[in-house]
Amino acid sequence: MIDHGEGFERFTDQVLGWPLDVEDLSRSGSSLGICPYYGGRKLLAEADLVLVPYSAILSQDTRDSLGLVLKGNAVVFDEAHNLVDAVNGAHSCSVGLHQLRGASRWARYIP
Repeated sequence: MIDHGEGFERFTDQVLGWPLDVEDLSRSGSSLGICPYYGGRKLLAEADLVLVPYSAILSQDTRDSLGLVLKGNAVVFDEAHNLVDAVNGAHSCSVGLHQLRGASRWARYIP
């Protein structure tokens, strides 16, 4: 549960007032009795800058669950030379011989 009292106001000032990494966010929330994860998510819409991993940008479901809106915002990919691998990883899977054999057996029963 998020405390919306003085502790949450101080948390808001710290989170929105200065860029924090994950460890700083955790320390700030813990010291004020605020869950850093839910507190940070609650403040997401107020932030001017949000740093997220590629997977949070590339997956519509993840963006929706986090409340990330890309339209009308600048998106900057750090280490963009890894972007192709991240896109391929987000939209692919590995299938082994065992799974292919199983799928082949089940395919015989599909009309």
